[in-house]
Amino acid sequence: MRPNTLLILAGVIAFGTPAALTSQLATASAGSRVRVKAPTVQKRPIVGLLSAPIGDSVVITLAADSAGARRQSIPVTSIEILEVSMGRSSSAGARLGVKLGVFTSVILGTACLATEEEIQIFCPVIAVIYSLPLMAGGAVAGAVIGRERWRRLYPPSR
Repeated sequence: MRPNTLLILAGVIAFGTPAALTSQLATASAGSRVRVKAPTVQKRPIVGLLSAPIGDSVVITLAADSAGARRQSIPVTSIEILEVSMGRSSSAGARLGVKLGVFTSVILGTACLATEEEIQIFCPVIAVIYSLPLMAGGAVAGAVIGRERWRRLYPPSR
C-alpha cells in the first residue's frame, strides 16, 4: 500500500470511532445548538439543543411545535457530522443580500437588451437604477435575517 493510502485509512479509523465523537462532545456544553447529520436516523440534518450524552447515544431536544418540545436519541455510531452553532452573522446575510441584488439587476439588464433597439441604449441606466435599491434592500433584509454559522466538532475540520 502507498503511504498516503495508509494515512487516509488511519484517519478514517481514528475519527470514525465513537470514543473520538464522545471526546468532541465534551467540548460542547449541554444546551448548545447543534446540527447532526445521521442519514441512518433521518435523511435531513437534525437541529436542536444538545442534552448530555446517555451511554452510546446523544439526546437532542428538537424545536417546539404545537405539541411542545420533543427529544430525539441518536446513536453515536450513526453520526457522520456533528456541528455546533456559532450564532447568526448579520454581515454574512448582508453580503448575500447585496449579491442577490446585483444578480437580479444583471438579469433585468440582460432582459432589457432583448427588447427593441430604441430602449437598448437605456439598459445600463435601467440596470443601475434597479440595482441600487435591490442591493440596499437585500443588505437590510440579509442583516436582519442573518445566516447561522456552524463549527464542525466531528469529524474534526482539516
